[in-house]
Amino acid sequence: MITRKSTSLPQVLLFCFALQGFTAQAQTVIEPELGIGVFGDPPNVTFRGSPLILQLYFGLPAGEVAAAGSATVQPVQISVPSGKWTRLVKLSVKNQQGVLQSWPFQVLTPVGASIQIAPDSPKELLVILPPEATSLLATGTYKLKLLLDSRTGSTPGSWKGWAIDDTTLEILDPPQAPVPAQQCSQALILAAYHEQKNNTAQAEAVLAQAPALVGCLAARAELATRTGNKKLAIDLYKQAITRQRQLRQPSDEPSTILERKCQLVMNSLPEAERDPLATCGYKECIAESEEEVCHRVSAQCGPLQATDICGNTSNIASCGTCTAPQTCGGSGVANQCGCAPETNAQFCSRQGKNCGSVTGQDNCGQSRTVTSCGTCSLKDPLIQRVDQHRLAR
Repeated sequence: MITRKSTSLPQVLLFCFALQGFTAQAQTVIEPELGIGVFGDPPNVTFRGSPLILQLYFGLPAGEVAAAGSATVQPVQISVPSGKWTRLVKLSVKNQQGVLQSWPFQVLTPVGASIQIAPDSPKELLVILPPEATSLLATGTYKLKLLLDSRTGSTPGSWKGWAIDDTTLEILDPPQAPVPAQQCSQALILAAYHEQKNNTAQAEAVLAQAPALVGCLAARAELATRTGNKKLAIDLYKQAITRQRQLRQPSDEPSTILERKCQLVMNSLPEAERDPLATCGYKECIAESEEEVCHRVSAQCGPLQATDICGNTSNIASCGTCTAPQTCGGSGVANQCGCAPETNAQFCSRQGKNCGSVTGQDNCGQSRTVTSCGTCSLKDPLIQRVDQHRLAR
C-alpha cells in the first residue's frame, strides 16, 4: 500500500506569450512514492539467524510521469539544514499485537544533507539487520512502515509533504533439514550481506559452499566478474547455462540471458584469450618456460620472481650467470650483468703506482688513463745534506 499527501501543489499551466511570439510550458510537480523491498526468496520471509536486507525505495510514480511526460516533470528536492536527509525518514516495526519494536537497523547507503528524486533516477537506501540481531527476534508476522515527512525540518524550497508505504514480514525458525533450493536462497542472502559489508572473501566462501543451482551459480559468476576473476566467471556461467537447459524451468532466468552475460565477460578478455569458436569461452593459457619468462622481462642473471603470461607467479632460481669481471647486479640494476668501476685511487693502488700519470685496464677491463696517481714530497733538508755527504765519501 502506498499513501502520499502533500501541501498545496501547482497545477500544470500553459502560458502563452503572444507579444513575444513564443509559448512556455510549466513543469509538473509529482509527489514521490515509497516502497519497501525485502531481499530473499520466498519474498517477505526471513529466518531467525539470517541477515535481513531491506531496500527502501524513493521514486516518482511511473504512470504519472508517463502521463505528464518525463521532460516536464520537476525533480523533487529535499534538503535539511545540517546532518543527513534520512532524519526525515522513519522506519517502524510493529508485531501482531501492534507493539512497536526496537530493531537495530543499520543504513549502509552513504547519504548527505539532500536528496533529489528525478523521473529517471529514483533513490534507494540499503538497510540491514545483522544475523546476530535476527536470531533474537520472536517468530511471527510483523508490519513494517516507511514514512518520509518533509513538512518540518527541511530547508525552504524543499518539497513539503509526506509519503508512506508499508509491508508485512514473516520471521520463521530456520528449517531443520533445508532442501537445496532453501540452502541456495539463504546463501544468496548471506553472500549479499557480506558483500555489502565489504567482506568479499566471505561472500565468495558462502557461495562456493552453496548447492550448484542456477541462481547460486549465476550469483557466483557475477561476484567473480566484479572481483576481476573473469575466467572463473565464464566457467560458472557455463555451468549455470548447462544446468538451466537440463531443468528447463521457465521461472528461472532464461539461459539466453546467462549466455549474454557470459559473452560480455568473454569480450572483456584480451583478444588472445578469447575463444572464437565458442559463444562463451576462453583459450587455455600455455605456460611459459623459465627461460622464456627471463627473456620476456630481460633478466640476465640471478633469482627472479615474476608473473607469467597466464597470470601465475614464477619463482625462478636463476636466470643465468655473468662472466667475470661482471657480476649480477654489479652495475646497480637487479638481474642485469654489470661491473662497478673502481675509483682512480683503487686503480692506482692495484697498478702499484703512487705518482705520475698511469695508463692501463681497470677492474672492468676498460682502458683508463689517470693523469696523476699522486705527488712525491721533498725530503727534509738535513736528510738531504747527510745523503750528499755519504755520496761525497
